[in-house]
Amino acid sequence: MTATLMPGGPVADAVLVGLVPRVEVLVARGHRPGLGTILVGDDPASAGYIRMKHERCADLGIAAGRRRGHLFIRGQVVRVVPEDEMVEALVEEAEKLVADGVEARLAAADAGAAAEAEADRAALLADQGDDANASEARVELIRSRTAG
Repeated sequence: MTATLMPGGPVADAVLVGLVPRVEVLVARGHRPGLGTILVGDDPASAGYIRMKHERCADLGIAAGRRRGHLFIRGQVVRVVPEDEMVEALVEEAEKLVADGVEARLAAADAGAAAEAEADRAALLADQGDDANASEARVELIRSRTAG
């Protein structure tokens, strides 16, 4: 049996289209669905994937790398904090987001945060390469084990 590599974009778009009416029903009933994720490790590709998911749906999130947390609101990095302050900073930002609203918090973003986050991402790529999890090697290993 030959494995077929499927591009994720069209599948994700189809799932998203199917979710819209379900989410609208939840919102009409007073519920506000959200997405929570946890990223473990420093793999730049994984961090980018999680960041992309949050850009599409999260009011507030955090991505970590190089011992720092990159807080973002609607996909825009608004603040960079040391690793040991990430949870406290995330809770603090969530409280401010509820009190002040998304637009006010975006306006209050640290002007250098996006550049700092990009520098961290670039450094991770330089240190680990763009495939820190050795995805191609893992795919080949799976293929060799499943080849009949």
